[in-house]
Amino acid sequence: MTTQGRAMMLMALGAGVGSLLGLLSALQWLNWQPLPKYLVAQVNDTDIERAEFERALNMLASEKRDAITDADKELVLRRLIEEELLVQYGLSSGLLNKNRELRAQIVKSQMDGVALGGRDEALRDYIEQLRSEASIEWVNR
Repeated sequence: MTTQGRAMMLMALGAGVGSLLGLLSALQWLNWQPLPKYLVAQVNDTDIERAEFERALNMLASEKRDAITDADKELVLRRLIEEELLVQYGLSSGLLNKNRELRAQIVKSQMDGVALGGRDEALRDYIEQLRSEASIEWVNR
């Protein structure tokens, strides 16, 4: 192989490696950071915490006779991820605005949580803050 042929081959190889590194960088593969210890996954920037994963595993373990396997752990994690994806889809599709029953259940759940925690005043303050920042138009009655 001639000197010119080797130079062309090296230049082509360098261009290929550069293109690959550029693509990887664009996909943020080179900036990949491991998840913090308290997380098992992130779904579109929404955290799935290890405590939630452990609760789901414990529920499965209470229904199984055998010990939890790696396949069981993977199944539980997949289900948590699928659940989060479904919730995100429901929110992005406007399901809360369309389904009044679901909306009422969420509000009741939040109110129950506040009542159990004895945070009535905190909730009133939070709602008042939201009200003051919101753009609300009243329809003539």
